[in-house]
Amino acid sequence: MPKFKVTATMDVGYELIVEARNEAEAWELAGDADIDGWESKGGQDWTMENVFKHLPVEGCEECEFFETACPECILYGEAKEVSDNV
Repeated sequence: MPKFKVTATMDVGYELIVEARNEAEAWELAGDADIDGWESKGGQDWTMENVFKHLPVEGCEECEFFETACPECILYGEAKEVSDNV
């Protein structure tokens, strides 16, 4: 059975309270703030991005035996990616 790599990102919500005259100034102050001032508020969210099919690597015994890319060839970037851009 073919193997696929699915990529995703995880976003974590942070908050920073700043004292400012308006939203533009608050935005600017937040951009200049030290990372230690930001507080994690959870809000974790996963975003799945893409699916890549990997082709077997010629010369790899495991790939050739199972007729699909082995985990090691995928991990080390030896297996060629074919994306359908789901």
